[in-house]
Amino acid sequence: MKNQTNMGPNYKDGYHLNSFYWQNYKKQFINLPSNLFDISIGCILGDACIYRVSKDGKLKFEQGYIHKDYLFSLFELFKLYTFQNEPYLRYELKGDRKDIVKSYSFRTYTHPIFNSLWDLFIVDGKKLLNQVWLYPI
Repeated sequence: MKNQTNMGPNYKDGYHLNSFYWQNYKKQFINLPSNLFDISIGCILGDACIYRVSKDGKLKFEQGYIHKDYLFSLFELFKLYTFQNEPYLRYELKGDRKDIVKSYSFRTYTHPIFNSLWDLFIVDGKKLLNQVWLYPI
């Protein structure tokens, strides 16, 4: 591991997130395990979101402060697929809960293993359930 002094947010373990080090790390993942694929489907049907950066997909999970334990359990399941060390915190900006945690979130890194989820849910740029997957020909 490299020295991490003043590395900034685009670094993990001393390497830039676009470095050969992390690109080689991501290459070891050929498929998303079936349990994580199924969990992803359930979460996307709920409130997780999927989007593309360049040509590959990534997921974002976010839950309100009341569901912290649930979000952290998802993080544990997907921790091999994110560069984050822990979920992000969002704070209330006004009102009675000002400066108190509003929600927790994490994102996976961009990877081809998430493209099949994109194809399942995104039709003409909108989050829909692709009918082809429901009723295979």
